[in-house]
Amino acid sequence: SKLLYALSAAYVQASRYHLALRILRRHFHSLARTGVATPRAFWELVYPIGWRSELTEAASRAAIDPLLVAAVVREESSFYPQARSRVGARGLMQLMPETARPLAQARRLALNNAELLDDPATNLELGSVYLAGLLREFGDARLAVAAYNAGPARVREWWGTRRSDDLEVWVEQIPFDETRAFVKRVMLSWDEYRRLYGPAAAAEPAAVQEGSSWR
Repeated sequence: SKLLYALSAAYVQASRYHLALRILRRHFHSLARTGVATPRAFWELVYPIGWRSELTEAASRAAIDPLLVAAVVREESSFYPQARSRVGARGLMQLMPETARPLAQARRLALNNAELLDDPATNLELGSVYLAGLLREFGDARLAVAAYNAGPARVREWWGTRRSDDLEVWVEQIPFDETRAFVKRVMLSWDEYRRLYGPAAAAEPAAVQEGSSWR
């Protein structure tokens, strides 16, 4: 396990975050469930911030929490810039070309080739803008993240026919399994990113997680 941990750390140093996360998820997932104090360095491998300067700048321009952006990137692509989905989403924030194109045009960015979405800075810029727009429309991160995954039209419909105003209940009632799971994972990751990198994190000598359900 020491060799695998060292390999994960080396992958993070080389900006190959997706390979590090693959190892950590496969071989170290049970460590978090023991309730044993775990060094902060371990959690920084599990919850990395790849392309930190590009991510922070994009989030700042979009007036959105960079740690929420990091959570979305982690769950969408594991910080793999060349990630592809079966439906054609691309890059760090898994943007569909048809979603990204009008966002790029509004910012006078040339997006003639969908491969430009593999560029971390471009993908983070457009993805942050898109997520910020969803946050403005829906007013809550859980709704916005659901819309990011399933599309805003579906979330408007689901929210309009809700049986409860309790957002935790609403999340459990999302009819798409993929979207329901995605919202839960992003919210968990956002909590962990804030715990590690938020304003209070500097006072913590080590990150301790009990019974975590991280993945």
